[in-house]
Amino acid sequence: MAETIEINRDRLISRLNELAKIGATPAGGVHRLAYTDEDKAGRDLFVRWCEDAGLAVRVDEMGNIFARHGDADGAPVFAGSHLDSQPKGGRYDGAYGVLGALEAVQSIKEAGHALAHPVEAVAWSNEEGSRFPPSMIGSGVFAGHFTLDYAYGCTSRDGKTQGGELERIGYKGDVPCKAGALHRYFELHIEQGPILDAEEIRLGVVEGVYGLYWLELRLKGQANHAGSTPMELRRDTLMAAAEIFLAAEKLPTEMGDGNRLTVGYIEVVPNSVNVIPGDLTCTFDLRSQDPATLDGMRERLAAIIEEIAARRSLEHEIVELSANPMVTFAPSCQDVVEQAAQALGLSNQRMYSGPGHDAVWVSTVCDTGMIFVPSIGGISHAEIEDTLDDDLAAGARVLATAMWKSAAG
Repeated sequence: MAETIEINRDRLISRLNELAKIGATPAGGVHRLAYTDEDKAGRDLFVRWCEDAGLAVRVDEMGNIFARHGDADGAPVFAGSHLDSQPKGGRYDGAYGVLGALEAVQSIKEAGHALAHPVEAVAWSNEEGSRFPPSMIGSGVFAGHFTLDYAYGCTSRDGKTQGGELERIGYKGDVPCKAGALHRYFELHIEQGPILDAEEIRLGVVEGVYGLYWLELRLKGQANHAGSTPMELRRDTLMAAAEIFLAAEKLPTEMGDGNRLTVGYIEVVPNSVNVIPGDLTCTFDLRSQDPATLDGMRERLAAIIEEIAARRSLEHEIVELSANPMVTFAPSCQDVVEQAAQALGLSNQRMYSGPGHDAVWVSTVCDTGMIFVPSIGGISHAEIEDTLDDDLAAGARVLATAMWKSAAG
């Protein structure tokens, strides 16, 4: 038996470039938010490529798209990621994992090997959560973490519902969104961090993913005239938020190495140059590899907010948008990825992922592994995100080999 699966490098790179034209931004990124017309166009293109490759395509109730090769009786080995992007995000985040999975499945089909398990490529719905929080909801419903009714009812800031937008773009399928018998799942992704690129390592064997909380803080004070209101009488939500942010910034370091805290969204009302801000909404993204530390950061952040809001005579509310557990991936999946990298002569190392991925939820229903390739400069969720073609091809070949080895029985 051969040790590895060959892929069609030119086909993979060509597809990545063609998909990147959908929602393309002037600075080289993509703006392809979940369930927009751009997302529909990306989905349509992916489905066409799958059908042209002779794969059997199905769409479930959450719009997750599956493309299968093989009719063996064994539970499937599948791989994938997502097609939606961040606002003005990168061209490889998610899309690489979907098209890498398609390339892997198509290459396994073309190799003609007998399989004990079917192989599938999957595009999960709304991984980013930037338009419809929370994130990773397509895979979350699939794994039983969210109900379908909850997912359909999630609302965007402009009042659209996730279920309504799924139906609008024609991807509200009729296949039940529920995990059945599954053998293994793999997810191929750019690292979105600096480690592999800085250390000139070709491949990351991902051991697990940090836990995270997404929290929304709502502050209510009193809008008033900027010229006539004395400083000591103000109930200024923006100044309070600034104080909260500076105190919160210290928490990750104070609680140990490797923790993360980010304020990524702020909305101020009325947002006028000569009006004291009366209402403010912002978000906090908390991450840690240690569950106790993650909970501790959340508790200390809540205490900071409570103290500052009380001192400044503000009302406040903290709303949980998402809570994802810290996960460790199956050793068997880590091993088969590492063996594939070694067979291809690729330098590799085991590592954890700070970003969340669909693999988090899928790991709760079957053995799961992830593969990272370097991000140039460690930059992601930005238009200038980039990865070398050689690394994109190498990662896809590792994925194809790991899937084949897992499906061969």
